[in-house]
Amino acid sequence: EQQVLLEGGLEGSEGERVRLDLSALTSTTQGPPCRVFPGQVVAVHGTNPTGECILARRLCTHLPAPAPAAVCDQACSMVVAAGPFTPGDEFTYAPLDDLLQYCSDKQPDVVVLLGPFVDAQHPAVESGNIFATFEGLFQEEVLKRLVAWGARHPHARIALVPSTRDAHHAPVFPTPSFVLPPTLRTTAAAAGVAAAAAPTPTQQTERSGEAGAGPALGTQGQALMCLQNPCTFAAGGGLVAGACSSDILKALAGSEQAKGGGPGQDRLGALASHILGQRSFFPVYPAPPGTCLDLSAASFLTPACTPHLLLLASDLAPFAKMVAPQPPQPTSQQQQQQQ
Repeated sequence: EQQVLLEGGLEGSEGERVRLDLSALTSTTQGPPCRVFPGQVVAVHGTNPTGECILARRLCTHLPAPAPAAVCDQACSMVVAAGPFTPGDEFTYAPLDDLLQYCSDKQPDVVVLLGPFVDAQHPAVESGNIFATFEGLFQEEVLKRLVAWGARHPHARIALVPSTRDAHHAPVFPTPSFVLPPTLRTTAAAAGVAAAAAPTPTQQTERSGEAGAGPALGTQGQALMCLQNPCTFAAGGGLVAGACSSDILKALAGSEQAKGGGPGQDRLGALASHILGQRSFFPVYPAPPGTCLDLSAASFLTPACTPHLLLLASDLAPFAKMVAPQPPQPTSQQQQQQQ
């Protein structure tokens, strides 16, 4: 069993560390399990008689952001898909065509596409066996398809979320939004689709502060909008969604220690709840290799509010379920009896 260390803040304890004994929390099968991972921000109730080890009696791990000011008062249908949109054995965008055909049949209000769109890990890209620039592939194979589809379905709004695996984009997390080329905006306007230019990080921060939920899809007639990764946005009908194309669930699953609790625990739901309770789209630190985490932009990992809907791309088994922003916190058996 790995040793758990609690590190204090710079202001209160100058970053001093002390061993954390969770045995009193994990020895009971009553109540929720004790779930900890590196980088988690916690509050501990316990005793430290020797000054070298805190015996935890209660562990507080969740403090979600305020709820959105908007109220979900209208229906909003949504189709969400995560890349790559090319099969592994050939570099074609047939899966994207199938997805757009599905959207034509279902007629959603919102289509959210999470990258990668030009997958840097595709064999053809890794080997250089393609005869076009990465940016050209994104414009010709992805954006033109979306513009043409949007012209045939003017009621729908499309949101694009980049990925660190996009070969044509900045391989850094948080990832800035795509910048649509002027030629494509002209093509989109001719097709009757309003394409939004990507806002700067400063503009994105200002929008989040004003709306309380991030940018709104379809504002000022915008049907095609580029968002940053991760992001929160107003999808319509009062629905606030959060999206992240980096695999935070897999990172949490590989680093989390869960002890105690009864049988039948919902682990996938618990992993997702860490994002809400920690107020971060990537609360794990240090980040796993390949994350490309830029801590100078850590403020962009914080959601503007607790979204109604979380959209998380992952290699783990797909699921859709209700997640409590603040689930019951683990306590020792002695404290449970006192309560």
